[in-house]
Amino acid sequence: MSVCRQPPPPPHPDNSNPAVSCDVFGVFRRVLVFGGNGFLGASSVEPLTQRGHNVTIVNRGNWYWDSDSRVLPRVQAIVCDRNSGVHSCSELVSLIDSVG
Repeated sequence: MSVCRQPPPPPHPDNSNPAVSCDVFGVFRRVLVFGGNGFLGASSVEPLTQRGHNVTIVNRGNWYWDSDSRVLPRVQAIVCDRNSGVHSCSELVSLIDSVG
């Protein structure tokens, strides 16, 4: 967790400076989102990345509408099929273990 004193580098590939802010406690957060690649999910993830939060999304790897260009470059994406069970998603398990 980082204190929100100075904005992080812009997360956008074109180096535009989004409206970087932080949460109400003055902290940049690590956020885990299941989905995040559909119509509603992409619209939910975008404000999080624009505020400078570190966002990881977990989904089946399908990208809908323009979420592959709006969301994918700005997040860490983990591909995991919910039908295979969480233990088959080693990258997700590692991420959760690293948080402690």
